[in-house]
Amino acid sequence: MYVTNAIDVARALSGLDYAFFKFRRPVDHVSVDLDILINSRDVSAAVTRLRSLGFSVIVGEPTP
Repeated sequence: MYVTNAIDVARALSGLDYAFFKFRRPVDHVSVDLDILINSRDVSAAVTRLRSLGFSVIVGEPTP
């Protein structure tokens, strides 16, 4: 499911300035969230596209 969601997100964000952001941790667990860094000029479009797929913003970091 995680890989399928990542592919869907990558397709939805096509043409925007973004990057997936993940750390590998030395613990036995599987992360189920998608961390995405998005250029501030593309945030509105990204949120609109992702919400249309049923995703929601859980943590929004403020821009400087």
